Amino acid sequence: MIAYTKINSVLPLILKSVREEDTNLNLLSYALDAYRMIEGPSHTIEEVAVYEIKDHKAQLCSDIKTVNLATYLFQNPSNSECTSLSDCLNITSGESQEEYNLTSSSNPCAGNYAIAHKLYLSTDYYNNNFAPLKYVGTSSFICTECFNRFCHNCNETFSVDHNKIMWTSFAEGSDCLLYDVEAKNEDGEFLIIDDVEVKKFLALYAEHEHFRNRFFMHEEGTGQNLSMLSGQVNYWYNKAKAAIRKTTLNATLIGEITNNSQNAKFFNMLPYQYRQRYEFGSVGYKNRY
Repeated sequence: MIAYTKINSVLPLILKSVREEDTNLNLLSYALDAYRMIEGPSHTIEEVAVYEIKDHKAQLCSDIKTVNLATYLFQNPSNSECTSLSDCLNITSGESQEEYNLTSSSNPCAGNYAIAHKLYLSTDYYNNNFAPLKYVGTSSFICTECFNRFCHNCNETFSVDHNKIMWTSFAEGSDCLLYDVEAKNEDGEFLIIDDVEVKKFLALYAEHEHFRNRFFMHEEGTGQNLSMLSGQVNYWYNKAKAAIRKTTLNATLIGEITNNSQNAKFFNMLPYQYRQRYEFGSVGYKNRY
C-alpha cells in the first residue's frame, strides 16, 4: 500500500521568506512540476468507470492518462448479479437503489456514482457479463502492455482518438474501463507520495524556481541563492527518485503476491506466447489487485 498526502504538505518545508514573497499557487505549481519530473507509476492511481456507448462512441474523462483494460457488457445480467453491486455503489441521500443508474455518463469522473474499485471487479455482475475488447488503434493513450492489445480472439473492437473519444464496433451498450489518473483526493487536490525525501526535493525545487524567476528579473543578490540551490536540488532529486522507486517496488511485490490470477478467465483469449507472460506476472495491466 502506498501512502499519499496532499501536495500542500510541501508548503511548510519552503523557506518562510520565499512563502512571503511568492503565492502559494505559484509554489505549489513549481512543486507539482518537480513531482512530475520524477517518473514513476506511483504518480497515478487506477480507477474504474462505466461508460454508456451511443452511436458507436463515448466521450472519456479528460483526466485519464492511460487505459489499462477495456471490457464491455456482452449480455444482460440477472437480478442476482445486479444485486451483487449493492456493496460497491455509493447511493447519495434521497436516491433510491431503483433510481440509481450505474451507466450514467453525465460526468464520467465524479458524476452521480462512485465505484469501490476492488469490490466492483469481484462482483458477479462484472465477472459474468463483461468481456475484453480488442484494441485496433495505435495511440500511446492505451498502455503498451494493455491486455486489449494482445486479445486477438475478442469479438468486439475499440479505438480512442486524440480527443479521447472511444469508438467501438458495437453501436450501443456499456463499456467498463480501468485507467490511470493523477492521484487526487475527493476535493480534486493533487496527492504526492508521503515521503520526507520526496517532499524535501519538491520544496527545494519550488525555492529554486522562485529565485530563478527573480534572477531573470535581474534582482540583485539572487544569483548566489540560485547557485547554492541548484546543487541541493540535484542531490535531493536523486534521493527522491530512489525513494519513489523503493516505494513502488514494495507495492508491486505486494500486488504480485496477492494477485491470484484476477480475471484469469480472460487468459484463454490470448495467444499462447502472451498468455505465458501474463500468467507469470512479467507484464499485465498493473497487477494491482
